[in-house]
Amino acid sequence: MNEILRNPTISEIHCAIENNLYGFWKACSRIDLKNVRYTEDEKYFRFSTGIPSFMVNGVIDTKIPPEIAEKTITEIIQSFKEEKLPFHWDIGPLSKPANLNELLLQKNPMVAISLPGLALNLKELSTEKADFPKITIVKVQDIETFKIWTKVMLNAFELPLDLLLDFYFESLSLVFLSENSATEAYLAYFNGKPVASSIGFYGSGVLGLYGIATLKEARGNRIGSAITLAPLHDAKKLGYEIGVLHSTEMGLDLYKRIGFKEYIQIERFIWNL
Repeated sequence: MNEILRNPTISEIHCAIENNLYGFWKACSRIDLKNVRYTEDEKYFRFSTGIPSFMVNGVIDTKIPPEIAEKTITEIIQSFKEEKLPFHWDIGPLSKPANLNELLLQKNPMVAISLPGLALNLKELSTEKADFPKITIVKVQDIETFKIWTKVMLNAFELPLDLLLDFYFESLSLVFLSENSATEAYLAYFNGKPVASSIGFYGSGVLGLYGIATLKEARGNRIGSAITLAPLHDAKKLGYEIGVLHSTEMGLDLYKRIGFKEYIQIERFIWNL
């Protein structure tokens, strides 16, 4: 799906963690769907959906020349304000200018958080899959299963179904179920009931993991480990050497137990306009 990153240096791993994130957002935004719009140039990638949730409106891959940074940031924030859309702005070590985080903080975001960027050497991942009793993992390949997957993911993240269910189903099915897609959805069943989700995205030479979540009532049964490991094993079979992800505090211990190591920080700024 893309040229595999082999025997990477630490610097290459840093870049892959950040660029895979941007690639995932871009893949999910470059779709032909009503109200989904994006702007892409050498300075930044901006996307919006018309839906009042910061989850589905944002700015990434920022490389603004210092001399126009203040003006450009002001214009971008104003554009979301005019659309009355909350949004997030993700930056990392590759973002420019160097003081971008300070410039964004000056614009009074509602929230500013730091997300650890982690990577796993898939060469160190056992070729023997762990035994997870009562857990079945499937790769989503049809529209009916994708409907189930979408609902499970949103419920597991405790996101509002009335606001996001239809959009996530319509938009992500276009991306995930398209021919030669670089993105795959995984669904976990526990005792026959769908309970957890994950996403594998192949980009920047590595596998990126997203959307890892388990329904609250099903947690504590090793389902999180199972749904995380499934795409990693698939990537290893394809010859990939590195898996990456960006973690919240809740999942950090789980990922480190699997073998992920922390490399960079992704800063996320959120405005609720």
